[in-house]
Amino acid sequence: MMTATRLFPLALLLCLTAATAATAAPVGNLPDSGILGGTWVTNIPADQYLGLTIYRVIPRKVGWFIEGKFGRQMTYESSNYYENISIGQSEDWGDQFLKSDESYDTFNAGVTYAYGKQFFVYLGAGISETDSYRQYHDEFGILGDGGNYWIDGIENGTATNTVFGAMFRTSDTFVIQIGYDSRPAGLNLGIGLVTSWPSPY
Repeated sequence: MMTATRLFPLALLLCLTAATAATAAPVGNLPDSGILGGTWVTNIPADQYLGLTIYRVIPRKVGWFIEGKFGRQMTYESSNYYENISIGQSEDWGDQFLKSDESYDTFNAGVTYAYGKQFFVYLGAGISETDSYRQYHDEFGILGDGGNYWIDGIENGTATNTVFGAMFRTSDTFVIQIGYDSRPAGLNLGIGLVTSWPSPY
């Protein structure tokens, strides 16, 4: 079940999409020099609500994109977090496991291709950095706040990611982005602006 926090980006994107569709003007052809765009993009299941995709789309040619998506900064009180305690130690002490938490930062790059004047696809790869934590309860109340304390989890580190999706040009100015990441796995939604690529002539 999605929390209210996770529903917020989706609700915002739907509102922006509806507003864009209501005011959209007829879409013109892509200029021969291409277009440059930027979208605010989210990976909703992974709680990556701060993201940016910058891309160039060129008629009948391969373009490019670069992208960064960032997760929540999990800042625990210093009195609740112990970097020198391992999972094995907590479990050997018999402390009760309460929950885990993860945050992801993802960086991708790849290619774009236009199918007509309104529909573009993109495909790329990159890396995802994971920060994970586990919370335990110390029944004696020595550690943490009331016995609840955090330590490092087992998912920390970097992994390769693949990303693909499509962009829909709803007017000469607005674009909607829909895509998918493999790690962290999740649906990407975004909305942004495009402009004509500066022509050298």
